[in-house]
Amino acid sequence: MADRLLGKIALVTGIGAGIGQGIALRFAAEGAAVIGCDIVAEAAEATVRAAAAAGTPIESVHPVDLTDPAEVRRYVNSAAAAHGRIDVLVNAAAIQPHMAPVWQMDYAAQFRPTLAGEVDLVFLTCQAAWPHLAAAGGASVINFASVNSFRGSRQLAMTAHCAGKGAILAMTRQLAIEGGPDGVRANTIAPGLIQTSA
Repeated sequence: MADRLLGKIALVTGIGAGIGQGIALRFAAEGAAVIGCDIVAEAAEATVRAAAAAGTPIESVHPVDLTDPAEVRRYVNSAAAAHGRIDVLVNAAAIQPHMAPVWQMDYAAQFRPTLAGEVDLVFLTCQAAWPHLAAAGGASVINFASVNSFRGSRQLAMTAHCAGKGAILAMTRQLAIEGGPDGVRANTIAPGLIQTSA
């Protein structure tokens, strides 16, 4: 399956660890020009080194705070300026959600930051990249929800997390409708627990 993404320009967020890192490395191995980002500069640099060692180099803009609209525009616009277009946007980054029962959750300190870290950063990257994706024709957006966008948990108190990932599911459905006329596909992946080195 090597080279099946040859010539594609792909933005992948959260390349420092976990799903984002795995996607960035795999996309590069499949021939894509990958421009990643992460809020943790050292983690992004480690992924860049791993890709270079594998002979499939990637680029990275870091650190980038994806909850800051100006930072998101800087990331997206620098990639578009360097490569002329964007074919794929993978929103793999997320901020660790706060886990607490609804009656104990602090609105300002826990609920709102969880939604910002799971919903706002996806909205902002889609918004910034959309003109480039629409211009590319046949572009693709891949967002990450969770199994908890479909069901609750008896083990963990995750009201905010379920709300955030449910919003990603609904938002992506709407993005697919809005992107249709311009050939922009939008899909959601909803994984369960993912084992990482962290």
